[in-house]
Amino acid sequence: YTLTATVSQENYNDKVLTATLTINKAEAVITAEATQSFTYDGSVKNVSASLNHSETELTYAEQQGYTNAGTYSVLISAEETANYLATSKEVSLVIEKAEITGVIFEGDSFTYNGDAHSLSVAGLPEGATVVYSNNGQTNAGTYTVTATVSQYGHKVLVLTANMLIEKASQRITFDEIGNRHQLMDEDFQLSATSTSSLPIKYSYTYETENPAATVGVHGLVKILRGGQIAITAAQPGNENYEAADPVIRTLKVIGGEARLKTAVINGVAYSNPTEDIYYLIGCGNSEEEVQIQLEQNQGSSIDREKIFTLSTPVPGIYRDTVIVTSEDGNVSKRYNITVEKNFNFEDIVIQKFNNVLLVNNNPNTNGGYQFVSYRWYKNGSEIGNGQYYSAGENEDDQLDTDNSYYVEMETENGDILKSCTSSIQLKGSLSLSLAPNPVKAGETMELFTDFPKSELETMQLSIHNLNGMLIKEMKSTSKRTNINLPYNLQMGIYILKVRTKSMSRTLKFIIK
Repeated sequence: YTLTATVSQENYNDKVLTATLTINKAEAVITAEATQSFTYDGSVKNVSASLNHSETELTYAEQQGYTNAGTYSVLISAEETANYLATSKEVSLVIEKAEITGVIFEGDSFTYNGDAHSLSVAGLPEGATVVYSNNGQTNAGTYTVTATVSQYGHKVLVLTANMLIEKASQRITFDEIGNRHQLMDEDFQLSATSTSSLPIKYSYTYETENPAATVGVHGLVKILRGGQIAITAAQPGNENYEAADPVIRTLKVIGGEARLKTAVINGVAYSNPTEDIYYLIGCGNSEEEVQIQLEQNQGSSIDREKIFTLSTPVPGIYRDTVIVTSEDGNVSKRYNITVEKNFNFEDIVIQKFNNVLLVNNNPNTNGGYQFVSYRWYKNGSEIGNGQYYSAGENEDDQLDTDNSYYVEMETENGDILKSCTSSIQLKGSLSLSLAPNPVKAGETMELFTDFPKSELETMQLSIHNLNGMLIKEMKSTSKRTNINLPYNLQMGIYILKVRTKSMSRTLKFIIK
């Protein structure tokens, strides 16, 4: 501006002065936060700013406000006015994505049924979408399912939950098994089923020595014999089914067989014996009875007690019978039990004259038997067929002590009885004699001893005077023994002592 100043003073002329007044434009100031943040809610979010004068309006480029989430650069400007300079300021408008709220994603449990099972979110906002992973499972197990929730202008929400698919239970249907017949029924197939449709596995048990039938793991039954077994149907389960409770059924096989499995006579076992069972009471055995124990095949029966005794008081042949009947009653089998008790050789054979063996055929003294024929054996070879056997007609023909003898005897009933095998002991007269007697000192005299061999084996000789003083002693095993007398014997009477294992004898002789 040009200013004029007129100065007036009395007595003076007015003085006019001019000057220039300059008023500079003020600086315009925009007040606004450099970063202005909002949360998306679907409405327009404007930048806030103020100007320090009112001569003009603020302008915004590109625009003052935005709706969508994001970061925007806004240029705020004020044009120059009469009193203010132009100015501008750049700020950031930040619209942050909102949190998705109200969505619930919870775990759940199911039981396997062959269908796919899934979890779902609840409280999904309008316009939001969800994507699942690891969802829609069929088999039993524990699964972690992820739900990813998306909504425009919102942060992605990721939720997880556990889904449990439990194994299903199953039940076996196994009908009762009717009785089967050992001979008339064929092998057959079991047909148990399970609600799971999984295959059934079979097993079996039995309490007898042998099973009445066998059962394969897949249920094929093979019938073997009378008796019964317990059959178990089981299904152990798999990844989707629990094991089923096993079901047990009893199979009874009606036996059509009749036989003895074992016969035990005085501890001697006969397995699967034939119809004729023979037991020999050995020589030297004085048993007056035998115990018989029987066991028949499963299902069959016997006509007497399973354990009984058979009296055998004297040598001879004893018989009994047992009848075994099958379970169905259609088959019977007869078993003949024969027990033979041999004679002790000396109880039935009489030894005479050291050369004859004679069978005692007197029923009053031989146990009541009347024999009609005989067969004599020496060392297993037949040597005669009479009531007696003779070693010969001469006095020197004697029975052989180095061999063994036995005899077979046929009774009136046709039974063949047998004696035990025995060796022979010759029997002596037990006589003693000395010759010559009297005898001179220094000469030889001979001792004759008719002793059995067993006595001769231990014979000892000794010479004593009448005072008992021992003069000479010697051993001999012969029936004829030469005794050399000492030369210094005085005339008189002397004593010869003869001792064996079972006797002691004396003889007197004279030294002349």
